Amino acid sequence: MRESILALNADFRRMWMAFVISGLGSAVTMIALPLIALFILDATAFEIGLLTSMGTLPLIVIGLPAGAWIDRVRKRTVLIVTDLVRAVVLLSVPIATWLGVLTIGQLYVVAVLTGVASIFFGAANVGYVSLLVKGDDLTKGYAAMETGGALTNVVGPAAGGFLIQWLAAPIALVVDAASFLASAVLKGRIRAVEPEPKRSPDRRLSKEIAEGLRFVVNEPTLRVIVTSTAALALFNVMVNAMLVVWLTQNLRQTEVIVGVTYAVAGGLAVVASLFTTRLTARFGHGPTACLAALFSGLAALAIPFAEADWRLWMAMVANGVAMALGVVYRVAQVSVRQRLCPPELNGRMNATIQVTVWSAVTVGALVAGVLAELLTVPTTLWIGAGGQVLVAVIMLSSRLRRVRELPSAAVLNDDGATETASDADVPIKTGR
Repeated sequence: MRESILALNADFRRMWMAFVISGLGSAVTMIALPLIALFILDATAFEIGLLTSMGTLPLIVIGLPAGAWIDRVRKRTVLIVTDLVRAVVLLSVPIATWLGVLTIGQLYVVAVLTGVASIFFGAANVGYVSLLVKGDDLTKGYAAMETGGALTNVVGPAAGGFLIQWLAAPIALVVDAASFLASAVLKGRIRAVEPEPKRSPDRRLSKEIAEGLRFVVNEPTLRVIVTSTAALALFNVMVNAMLVVWLTQNLRQTEVIVGVTYAVAGGLAVVASLFTTRLTARFGHGPTACLAALFSGLAALAIPFAEADWRLWMAMVANGVAMALGVVYRVAQVSVRQRLCPPELNGRMNATIQVTVWSAVTVGALVAGVLAELLTVPTTLWIGAGGQVLVAVIMLSSRLRRVRELPSAAVLNDDGATETASDADVPIKTGR
């Protein structure tokens, strides 16, 4: 990891450090919010599922306009502002807790507002990394970002579990708010000059949104990526939304064990991210993505077997393997889709994918809450893991499996059509 990050430029290293610092706080919050709801507000399993869905619900309403708007402005400004917004919103929870006025309704509002900020952040972040890291280093850059995210998932949840048990869950959100402030400062120190976005004199938001949608729908490989990723996300969130409930209510485990569970997953994700570039070089980006999705789902099938004995540790490792392979999948498919998309459409392409995928996440979280109430939490875990396996099997018969090398970088020609930077007739390199 150290070699790959140092091999890239100083601005990317600042971006990577900001990502890691804010990620540390977010990893704490990932377990802090549902634990606050469970232990301070006595939330039900349905309310936990609803809380998870609230963070993604705004995408359905503003995701596509956000992507079109981001293509009109410099992305670094968006990244800094969204960091500051999330810091302020998260601080409201510990303040309300200390004043004794915290409600589940406020947690829903916090989830929605942080979700709105995350929409703009997500649509700008992926494209901004591709501005800092060029050419064949693109996969290395995304792998380094995933490594950073995996590192935060090792330290953050474990530290959060101890912090929540020894002090109080709201303290974790103070840590997260501080991490977003530090992240904004680091991004402010990036020196690279971002090109001024092209401004069409007859631009209209509706027209620009339609251009992004058309591009995603009409590009065959991108269409496979977005549909597969959305389906995987729907079933994956069913497992993730119920994991804390499963550990704390069904298996009667402490906050520390919850933190250790996520830390184990983060540790395995670090290992996976270090090997992602080698895997894509050896097997190709498409096959790597398909196989990672398959084995991630198979690993998740072991989670419902857990009991409060040695099988708990088996389930922790299985959850870690599933999340680690999820890292491999993300790096492989993001690298492909970024090369398929011209820079002028980057924000709209990423926002379109965000809306599709996170809409699936919203539905999956709500379905998980309903199934947990109507059936059982273990049954919900089984359905989520089994669904991931089914989607991966379908992916193995798609055109994505045949994409071995990254395609040539795409550009828009004078007629607004997409072609490769070197030759409009160069196809995506595939293998049998």
